[in-house]
Amino acid sequence: MKSSVSATEAKQNFGKIFSKVAFGKEHITVEKQKKPLMVMIPMDDYEEYLLIKLQKGKLGYRELLKATNAFRERQPIPPKDSPDSVQLIREIRHHER
Repeated sequence: MKSSVSATEAKQNFGKIFSKVAFGKEHITVEKQKKPLMVMIPMDDYEEYLLIKLQKGKLGYRELLKATNAFRERQPIPPKDSPDSVQLIREIRHHER
C-alpha cells in the first residue's frame, strides 16, 4: 500500500490500512483534495513522539500520562510523586533506550 491515501480510500480500506499501520509499522498519510490532513502511525511511534515533546518541554507530565498508559488502560492518573508514577517514569525511560 502506498504511504498516502485519500480520505475516501482510507474510509473504504480502513481494515487494510489499520493492519499496515498497527502490525506492519507503516506510516500512512490521509489526504483530502490532495492536501495532507493526518497521519496514522503505530502506538509505539506515537509514544516516542510524546517522549520527545516531553524532553523538549512542550508536553507536561499529566498530558503524557493521559496520552499513554492512563488512556489505554482507562486508569486514573496517579499523583506525580506516587510509587505508580515513579514506576511509569522508569518504564518510559527504559522504553527510550
